[in-house]
Amino acid sequence: MELEILAKLLEQQQRPEFVILRSQFQRACSEKDIIALEALYQQVIRFYETAIWEDGSPSDEALQTYQKLFREMEQIIAAGEDDGRAHFVVVISVHDNPLQLQSCLQSLYSQVLLYHYGGVADGVFAKVSVLISDDSLTAENTKRHAELAKEYSALGLRSEYFGRLQQTELKSQLPEIFSDEVRQPNITLLKLSRLAENINNPLFFFVDSANEFLVSIRDRQNERTVAAINYFYYLDHLFREKTLQVLSSKVVGALPVSPVSMITHFLADAIAFLQQLLKHPLGHRCIFHQP
Repeated sequence: MELEILAKLLEQQQRPEFVILRSQFQRACSEKDIIALEALYQQVIRFYETAIWEDGSPSDEALQTYQKLFREMEQIIAAGEDDGRAHFVVVISVHDNPLQLQSCLQSLYSQVLLYHYGGVADGVFAKVSVLISDDSLTAENTKRHAELAKEYSALGLRSEYFGRLQQTELKSQLPEIFSDEVRQPNITLLKLSRLAENINNPLFFFVDSANEFLVSIRDRQNERTVAAINYFYYLDHLFREKTLQVLSSKVVGALPVSPVSMITHFLADAIAFLQQLLKHPLGHRCIFHQP
């Protein structure tokens, strides 16, 4: 096991929180205590994360150290008895846009390459995979989307293409479910329910092909995008530590709207909706539709 970055930070950093952990590190190493070492990594990651952001955006060198810390920790977790963390299936929806899909997949590949969430087994990322849900209309784009799935699978990021042909095949296997023309089920959700049967502790992460797993930060007058968040590590912690079943976020679009403004409007909308519901008795017709 390589503990180079952890040892270096604990030796060089003079902050009190790092100094306190030095003796714990030495003891955990001498006893080869995997659980204690993992806990140390988690603490150091949290302290170092705070340190590199407190004076503005982190340098490239600081981010690289931060990412290496996670990769080292993944080696420690792999040496343990059981990794019960979630397996993420990233569901990417795309419609006739190979360039967007490639950018999205590339950012996702960079994310798992830099942070190694879930580790790597036989050249394949063990706890992150992809389902490309494609409703494209042109044969050229459909072909390219399917090719991208194969290309990134070859790089170790397992990617399954789920286009119109695959959707039709699944429908033919479930004729009883699609017999009602009025109430048509979501074919992608049916596909995911099948995938879940063969995945231990799955979490489905829905993104659009226009999304990327990057953070935009500004240094003086320059803006750059970097892989500054270990998305899967923190999402896994949220679902394990909180009583969550679904987690949703409101994405910042092209307009310069602040997150504070967005959450304020969202909460106002949610409260107004609940107050409106309270005015109607149980069994009242839908307030948005006539039936």
